[in-house]
Amino acid sequence: MKNYVTTMKNNNGAVKTISTGLIDVSVDGLVTIDTRGIIQSVNPAIIDMFEYEEEELIGQNVSMLMPLPHRAMHDDYLRDYSESGVTKIIGIGRQVEAISKSGTIFPIYLSVSEMRLGGTLYYNGIIRDIRHQQRMEMELKIASEAFQTQEAIFITDGDTRIVRVNRAFTRITGYSEEEALGQTPSLLKSGKHPESFYRELWDSLKRTRHWDGKIWNRRKDGSFYLQYLTISAVVDGENKVQYYIAHFFDISTIEKNEELLKLRAQMEEAQAQILRLSLESSSVESFLNKALQHLLENVPWLNLQNKGGIFLINENDDEEYLELIASYNLHPEIKRQCARVEPGHCHCGRAAEELKTQFSCCVDEKHQTRFEGMEDHGHYNVPIIEDGYLLGVLVLYLDAGHKYSAEEAGYLEKIASVLSIGISRRTAESNLTEALFNAEMAKKELQNTLAEAEQLRLTAEEATRAKSQFLATMSHEIRTPMNGILGMTELLLQTELDEEQKDFAHSVYSSGEALLAIINDILDFSKIEAGKMDLEYIDFDLHEMLDSFSDLISFKTEEKGLEFTSFLAPDVPGRVNGDPGRLRQILVNLAGNAVKFTRKGEICVSGEIKEKRDDGFIILFKVRDTGIGIPVERQEKLFQEFTQVDASTTRKYGGTGLGLAICKKLTQMMGGEIGIESTPGKGSTFWFTVQLKKAKSAPDKKRIHHIKLSGKKALIVDDHQTNLKILQQQLTAWGCEVESFSEPEKALSYLQGSKRRFDFIILDMQMPGMDGHQLGIRIKELEPHKETPLIMLTSISGRGQARKLKESGFAAYLTKPMKQSQLQTCIKMALS
Repeated sequence: MKNYVTTMKNNNGAVKTISTGLIDVSVDGLVTIDTRGIIQSVNPAIIDMFEYEEEELIGQNVSMLMPLPHRAMHDDYLRDYSESGVTKIIGIGRQVEAISKSGTIFPIYLSVSEMRLGGTLYYNGIIRDIRHQQRMEMELKIASEAFQTQEAIFITDGDTRIVRVNRAFTRITGYSEEEALGQTPSLLKSGKHPESFYRELWDSLKRTRHWDGKIWNRRKDGSFYLQYLTISAVVDGENKVQYYIAHFFDISTIEKNEELLKLRAQMEEAQAQILRLSLESSSVESFLNKALQHLLENVPWLNLQNKGGIFLINENDDEEYLELIASYNLHPEIKRQCARVEPGHCHCGRAAEELKTQFSCCVDEKHQTRFEGMEDHGHYNVPIIEDGYLLGVLVLYLDAGHKYSAEEAGYLEKIASVLSIGISRRTAESNLTEALFNAEMAKKELQNTLAEAEQLRLTAEEATRAKSQFLATMSHEIRTPMNGILGMTELLLQTELDEEQKDFAHSVYSSGEALLAIINDILDFSKIEAGKMDLEYIDFDLHEMLDSFSDLISFKTEEKGLEFTSFLAPDVPGRVNGDPGRLRQILVNLAGNAVKFTRKGEICVSGEIKEKRDDGFIILFKVRDTGIGIPVERQEKLFQEFTQVDASTTRKYGGTGLGLAICKKLTQMMGGEIGIESTPGKGSTFWFTVQLKKAKSAPDKKRIHHIKLSGKKALIVDDHQTNLKILQQQLTAWGCEVESFSEPEKALSYLQGSKRRFDFIILDMQMPGMDGHQLGIRIKELEPHKETPLIMLTSISGRGQARKLKESGFAAYLTKPMKQSQLQTCIKMALS
């Protein structure tokens, strides 16, 4: 170990001697390391480059000069090379990253070689800092890319000899690339700047390596141009200039445009001032005079004479003409002759007629207004237009011989446009003032009218109350004896009368009933109209109400031979809170009309829940018939008082035309609405909705009939589709398994060919081909169904057949219209 250290000391001295002798004066850095990567020596360039002192580096691993992740890999490279002799870096120059003492990471060019000294292997690394080189390359690359732009660019060497130009340079200067290369920028010197200008330019380049500013140069053809020039110096690592990059663009046009911008700024300021005047609160005449004065005194570049006028179109009379409203420095004779100008007369009249600016450079033959001593002059006559409509004409005087300028004309047309804003605003304000005055007058008239209307309303209400009181009194006075007539007639019909006497008595009774119905309608309508109709809110059974209503209507339908059904959907609650009397009145009225206007077919009354609410329900009722129907154009008037389909309806069917109007009022009072759907010749469906609250009291237990029908198998045979549908819905809601037929023959055929057993069978009495009685006898002959309970559906007139049905094996019968409670009782009786 001692010998090894001694050897290292000797060798280090030799290494240092070699390094010092060979590299101290080199601009490149030299570092010598052993096979373990330990630094043996460095030259001053390394110390400057990495910012370390020599003693901080000697004896340290060279990886300290490498940033992560290269630092961790370095020792592995040395070990692999020592063991295998295969190298990836020895003798190969490459670009890598290094890190200084301050932590700055920078690019270097590294070349590694090996040497043996006293039998010991060392590695020499030559390091070149390429930061400046890369920066120069980048700047040249950027400059090269910039060569493709429209901006003129040229590059000189450090001695200011042009080495490269782009196409924009040749286009602007007129010199070809061949003519420019090798020359100095003085080739473009204009002679317009003193030598001190150029001295300051070069002083700036030397101090800051940059200069920019405006400079006059000369093209190849001798013409001058103003350019904006930027010069930047590209230096090497020793801050020595290697290149100058200059780029410029011709700003001669820009300078001209700046002058134009100043003029336009004046124009816009004049426009803005006139616009401000237009927003002031003043008369049209005052506004136009101020605007004209400002235009003539504050826009000198227009080269106008200090005089002019503004005309407005006058359409108040039958004829149309221009009226001089504003003038400035006009001769009194001009003001007199031009107080009123017809369209087409003189230059301003033609501008109004053609809606086009008229120009004249002198008093020519078109200048029809003249007077003795009038000086020669020209005109701009500019129409003032808004949305294509002429408002007036702006007239401005010019010196004789003035040349037409499209820019001047365009500017004056903009001024005319601003004037139109002020004119229109004041016209609108004037119209608004007039409209407000008219509105105030109309308001007063309306107030007077409303006062009169209020008095008329009070008078009408008083008359209505008097009428209603009269009708109610008269109805009461008539109804009392009418009830007596009906009562006595009914008693008379119970005595022994011959046929003719009975016929007379029946006529008296039916006429009395009709008259009593009319009186009741009049009385109800009078109460509603007078606001004295009150609703009763009580708990009631909706099913019971519909059953009692059905009993009443079924007698009428039986008389006309009509099929009648009524049902509530299974989810409709039994007990509710509302006015059962008025609800029944609506149903009776609608169903009574259905019976009246239906000669054959059926009438169906149904109810279902339209909407559930927290405190109750909205129930939708429908009354459907197969009657005469109502045309669409007459349906809207049906619910108006004293209205029927037409006069023939009143003659043929009778009635006051108050029933539906009363129904509408009652449904509205109950929070609902009413309507109709009808097709002439096919029938009508009247519908209405009412709001019913939840019942406050518990239901009567005696009224609840619950039988266990879940899983029971039922067969229904009925040719009437509505009845069939009602029975199916109700039995299904109770949990039954239902099979149904509308033709008795098909039902019998099904039973003959099926071994399926039913718990009960419901048959309709009146069916085509085979009635219910005959079908029941045939069913009882079938072995599987001999013991099946049979239930007969019969009409009111069929009530006397009970014994006959019982003898034929029927377990029970049910009178139509079928009621849910009776259906339950009947099924219970049959199953027991």
